[in-house]
Amino acid sequence: MAGSPDEGAAPAFGPVELIALAFPGDDVPGPVLAEVAALAGSDRVRVVDVVVVRPDDDGIEIVEVADLDGPAADGLADLADLADLVGRGLAGEHDLGLVAESLPPGASALVIVVEHLWAAALAAAAREAGAVVAHAELVPAEVVNALAAS
Repeated sequence: MAGSPDEGAAPAFGPVELIALAFPGDDVPGPVLAEVAALAGSDRVRVVDVVVVRPDDDGIEIVEVADLDGPAADGLADLADLADLVGRGLAGEHDLGLVAESLPPGASALVIVVEHLWAAALAAAAREAGAVVAHAELVPAEVVNALAAS
């Protein structure tokens, strides 16, 4: 059929992960935003979507990172790297709603979607071999460090 993607064609993205970092106040600290901006230049992951979520009386407020201003934007060393994200919108309304529901009043969350560039070739090889992901889990650094220390 004309216009249909080839069955063997590689997907536009490799594996992606959504990470939500919750903060007790309205704003995301500048140093955290600076680290996100630094990730934009990484060759191990690609930042594909970034938004700030804040619960409000009408539901949730969603702020694109390029629209941040004030003290929060001061932490962005290079806003241009994040202004034209290739996956804007991948952090969908459903996921953002779940994040917002988990936040206490007055809190905010930075939601980051990263593509694991290191895993793209592995994912393609696994797909070609007929494999499927049987399990994947992100273990928070605090847990890993506690286990390593015990």
